[in-house]
Amino acid sequence: MKYCHQCGNRLVLGTELYCPACGTKQIAVNESSGNDASTATASTKISEISGDVIGSTTSGMGNIIGKEVAYSVSGNVIHFHVESISAQTIQEFKDIISRPVQLETKGDLGQQSHNIESELDAKANEAKLIKEETKQVLKDIDQIGIEKGVHIDQIKVEELQVSRTELELKDIISEGNEHYYKGEYSKAIECYDRALEINDKHVEALTNKGQILVNRDYEGAMQCYDKLLEIDNRDAKIWYMKGWILFGRNEYSEAIEYFDNALKIDSKLMAVWFYKGDALFNLGRYNEAIHCYDKMLEINDKNTTPWRSKAVALDKLGKHKEAKKYYERAKRLG
Repeated sequence: MKYCHQCGNRLVLGTELYCPACGTKQIAVNESSGNDASTATASTKISEISGDVIGSTTSGMGNIIGKEVAYSVSGNVIHFHVESISAQTIQEFKDIISRPVQLETKGDLGQQSHNIESELDAKANEAKLIKEETKQVLKDIDQIGIEKGVHIDQIKVEELQVSRTELELKDIISEGNEHYYKGEYSKAIECYDRALEINDKHVEALTNKGQILVNRDYEGAMQCYDKLLEIDNRDAKIWYMKGWILFGRNEYSEAIEYFDNALKIDSKLMAVWFYKGDALFNLGRYNEAIHCYDKMLEINDKNTTPWRSKAVALDKLGKHKEAKKYYERAKRLG
């Protein structure tokens, strides 16, 4: 049986490079000289070691994202020691376990790029990279668990802590996102459903599934957004998306109620003002529609849409001279 020469703590494995209690580097001692702490003459703290390769605590050394790092395991939590890991390595690891996996809509992508196919390919590759990196972290964690005979459920790096289940869900959802950006919607939904079997309240899985179902399965999409509102009714985007679905079904009065809830949370959402305005327009409530278009102009008067929409509404009210000014402004903006 071996003990730390600095503090006397029992070394469970007997091969630890660093003491789990005080962090002191253990010095090789000849078996003939015994294991008495008094035989050791030098000590090095784990915090004094530089570079990305550092020693072990109770659980040893592990290869995480291609770097040998020290860790300790307490219960089912693995804690990676960061005292001597480079800031770049820490950030890389944090990026992998905290990177969001919520979809961008094709409409959003189209606003960013004139080449939508190229943009979608880039997003598919990004989703694939997230999936591969997440799989590698899971593989590394599992390898450590097998070597030390423990089941690791939580991973901690500085203030960031993530569960193994969360990483599994990220892996599955990233796979779904890759299918989505490739236009493989059925396969994407299968992935999101797998994630929801693990956690039926997973926000990103519900959001991504709902986004795909919007134009394919009205009831399925509404179920996703209803579930999301049960989880968090302070998310303006969810109120907006449900209103948008109702708008697409020409259920304008009902849609307006959801748009209003979204605007109570965030009054700067131009898309919500636009669809609320168009819903009011379709109901013949032109003055109220103009109020919405004016709100859009308060947010961004360089966008042609509110100028043109207001012109059409003014025409409906018989205010043709005033409407002409708004048509001309929209034309100048292009």
